[in-house]
Amino acid sequence: MKKLFYAPVTFCLIASCSHKPINKEIDTFTNHSFDTTREPTSEKTCRDIIYSLLTVAGTPNISAYSAKTWNDLDKSIMLEFNKALTTPYKYTGYKIYKEGMPHVEVLKKVFNIRPGEKTENTVGTIIDQYTKYMDNLVSTNVVKREDVLLPAFVFKKPDGNLLWKSFGKEIPDDAVIERNIISPETLNAMAKEGYFPVGNDEHTINDISAFEHDLAHFTGFIDSPEYMKEVKKLALTDQSRLTVNQAKRASFFKEGMVYIKDDEALMKTLKISDEMRKNPSQVTLEEMKKYLNGFSIEELETTRMELASNINKYYVSLGGSGRHSIDPRSNIFHDIVQSVLPMISRGLPGDDGDYVQVASKDGLAVFQTMLLRLRDIKYSDWSYAVTHTPPKDSPIYKFFEESRRWQSKDDPMLDLYRDFVELRRTFLTDPIDDND
Repeated sequence: MKKLFYAPVTFCLIASCSHKPINKEIDTFTNHSFDTTREPTSEKTCRDIIYSLLTVAGTPNISAYSAKTWNDLDKSIMLEFNKALTTPYKYTGYKIYKEGMPHVEVLKKVFNIRPGEKTENTVGTIIDQYTKYMDNLVSTNVVKREDVLLPAFVFKKPDGNLLWKSFGKEIPDDAVIERNIISPETLNAMAKEGYFPVGNDEHTINDISAFEHDLAHFTGFIDSPEYMKEVKKLALTDQSRLTVNQAKRASFFKEGMVYIKDDEALMKTLKISDEMRKNPSQVTLEEMKKYLNGFSIEELETTRMELASNINKYYVSLGGSGRHSIDPRSNIFHDIVQSVLPMISRGLPGDDGDYVQVASKDGLAVFQTMLLRLRDIKYSDWSYAVTHTPPKDSPIYKFFEESRRWQSKDDPMLDLYRDFVELRRTFLTDPIDDND
């Protein structure tokens, strides 16, 4: 056996002596550090054969072009990732990754990636850890294998055709990484094979790489496998049949969807009566306002502060844009949370002439009513509403319909963002009702 094994190796070494020597740092599955010294070729060369014979059993057997492509991609992505982890956001001076954010908590728990510290991870190890996490969920019957979405990079051929590959797999020598936004049709095709796209080192508008944005999608899947199931179900929908409004709904579901993660914690924090707790879904804004009128400004300010400091414990964004960004404008529902919470504090002059913050009863009533409506909406409700106008008795319809009364034309402090009005239009009407 040894003679048969070494014979072709010896022949290839002689035949390829004019080439550069092979990098001694042979790749392993755990660190995906590939040999990049071999020349790219469309055919398997002797050097390819040597490489495949010298790699550890079970590691990727790939061409020189594939090895170099993955290695270069890994270096460029992790360079940008480590910058974002350790460098203040250039527009605000704040760190992009902050303690307490749901996305960051998953990064710490599953990948040992921490804000303010450079990570020793590679793209390969991050994807390996995600895959193992999903394998564990499948083996423990938390999720079915057919509902899992795994990361894949998209490449483009000279003829314009796209293909997708798991990290470390063989890539055609004429294929290059796709740097455009993936179309819904491609997403549909990938989902059929159990994949979800992961981006490259290109920057998004929030000064992070496309890879980091897409990693936020995958931490959302970790946070909620049920959400992943619904995302896959939506991705499998024939995207070409969606109306303009439905496409907007689909984008919201993937990028800005939120849910109440800890209902018990939420209900303990809200300032509501025992009677309201018996049937919170039926509490109206008018009833909420009337109830809060019985409390002092100081008592309401305490509730406001508790809601503000604990919001990430029970209110979680699962969409990619909402999870990774420190800018609340990237997520429509975070528009409400991050704007209404501060706005329900009015600035009133104190004894020393400075302004003190006290809670607005109407503002707190709006916010608490909104949270009570959100807790009734399930992932499947959002997913269904992408392709169907929600019935009038559905939680989503009630949420958006009642939101019309949350806005006060007399008090600009309580005006919600135009994006939210636009979202309401897309969910309640098709086409958009311009008279909304």
